[in-house]
Amino acid sequence: MEGKYAIEQARKAQVTDYSKISSSDEELKALIESVLKEVKKLGMGQQIIFDEFDELRDDIPKLSKKSFGQLLKSKLYDLVTAKALDKALASEIFKEFTNQVLPF
Repeated sequence: MEGKYAIEQARKAQVTDYSKISSSDEELKALIESVLKEVKKLGMGQQIIFDEFDELRDDIPKLSKKSFGQLLKSKLYDLVTAKALDKALASEIFKEFTNQVLPF
């Protein structure tokens, strides 16, 4: 019974908590800069990555925490699908902003 319960719990949809995202536009922009520096250091400095994060940076003042988090998540999924980032790095980037692991 315990195994069955554990499987059922694992199948439940996980809701992302966006409340841990900073409210400060400047702090979010600084986090984006540090992420881009780390990506460049890892040798993954493809233009598509920089373009996506530039768009995200430009949208910061217009977005709520939840909207920012959802947009970040969708951009990371897009970058993984395009093979510009690997899943582990995308998950680590998401964790920098939300303190949560991005499940793939």
